[in-house]
Amino acid sequence: MKKMVSYIILLLIILTACQQPNSDMNYFVTLTGESENWQLTGYELMQTSDAFKAGNGLLKSNNSDETKKVNFLSVDTFIVINDEEEKVQGYAVSGDTEVFEQDVGAIEREERRFDDFSNISEVYSVVTWNDADTNGDQEEIIQLYDRSEEKTTFLDAM
Repeated sequence: MKKMVSYIILLLIILTACQQPNSDMNYFVTLTGESENWQLTGYELMQTSDAFKAGNGLLKSNNSDETKKVNFLSVDTFIVINDEEEKVQGYAVSGDTEVFEQDVGAIEREERRFDDFSNISEVYSVVTWNDADTNGDQEEIIQLYDRSEEKTTFLDAM
């Protein structure tokens, strides 16, 4: 009996020593923000050990509950991490388009994109549009996350 207990303990030690700790973290956050003319809700960032996804937000005009007609609309989303800015996703449509609630699309990559989500200092989207009410292209920034305003890390703020 003692011999069997010794073998079981030895087996447990070997199995424990052979396991590598899983340092990969999975992250999923939903962000919302608005500018003077636009509101972006439900923008998702997801990272697993082997994939990265960004997008699926809904863009809506702040000016009314009516459809907005645009000749051109683009939304580019950026992440600033370790003082480096990187575009993570973009969406564009041209030609006469009616926008009430516009899905900004999504992107998925089969690779881990960022080593440490907690070092994200800023997430923002740049909305560029042209419509009958404006003279030329207009541009606004929708702040989705800013560490200087939150005073916490990206993950703590979520």
